[in-house]
Amino acid sequence: MIRSFRIAVLALALVSFGALADGRPSAATEALLDGQLKAIAADDYAGFVEHADAHFRQTLEKEQFHSVAQALGGPLQAGYETTYLGTLNQAGLKVYLWKIVYSEKKDDNLIKMALRDDDIAGFWIQ
Repeated sequence: MIRSFRIAVLALALVSFGALADGRPSAATEALLDGQLKAIAADDYAGFVEHADAHFRQTLEKEQFHSVAQALGGPLQAGYETTYLGTLNQAGLKVYLWKIVYSEKKDDNLIKMALRDDDIAGFWIQ
């Protein structure tokens, strides 16, 4: 009985892992996330909006970006690890979610990156 329970749990874990692995974002999407985080760490506004759609580029003011870069630049430069959480479909956008854990910061954050036709339509760190 215990053996069959262990087998069932193992099978469920493997199925769950397989479903998660199938839902991974593309390498291009992962590269966009990496580029956004590197731009924040370097306080590089031009790099941050390089792959943004026109609306996102127009609504994000340089001052807003610089205040985020000042707050998170140090923790990002010190090191971090991201974990993919999943994807949402919202208002015609594909919204990717990651957890970010910093090497030298006590609090973790949630990253939301919205894509429209492979362009970044929104990027939030909460």
